[in-house]
Amino acid sequence: MLWWLIWIAAGLAGLILLICLVGALLPRDHEAAAEAVMPAPPARVAAMVGAVEAYPEWRGGVKRVEMLGRDGEAVRFIEHGKDGILAFRLTEEASGTRFRSTIDDPKLPFGGSWIIALAPAGEGTLVRIEEHGFVRNVLFRFVSALILGHDRTMKAWLADMARGLGG
Repeated sequence: MLWWLIWIAAGLAGLILLICLVGALLPRDHEAAAEAVMPAPPARVAAMVGAVEAYPEWRGGVKRVEMLGRDGEAVRFIEHGKDGILAFRLTEEASGTRFRSTIDDPKLPFGGSWIIALAPAGEGTLVRIEEHGFVRNVLFRFVSALILGHDRTMKAWLADMARGLGG
């Protein structure tokens, strides 16, 4: 029976080593994108993106937002939710049409920014999110790239927004 435990432990250690090796071979930096048409005009969608204090009303998994204030043109805030506590900086780069949301915590094993672009699309608004991110930890890199997908959070954000707009 002891040999079975040794073989199981060795197998698990080998699996973890293999996952870490694959993660180390994956690039640290990545780019991903997702888009969806929202059932609202661009001005309403832009107001929703910019009103970070209202994120808990429509974003699944965000329990509360702690406003930290402004740093120049950027709004600094902390999201408390199912993914833990994450600090962000949101900048409106082009009035009502382009925003940049940046993770504002250098201690995290991941980081980067989203560019959120809005464009009219018939009666609604095309929302396109481009992620320029990185994952330092090789185990997280493996999970993010090969299990969850780098676009998972963007797709969830877009689906939450559509529901929040009644779509």
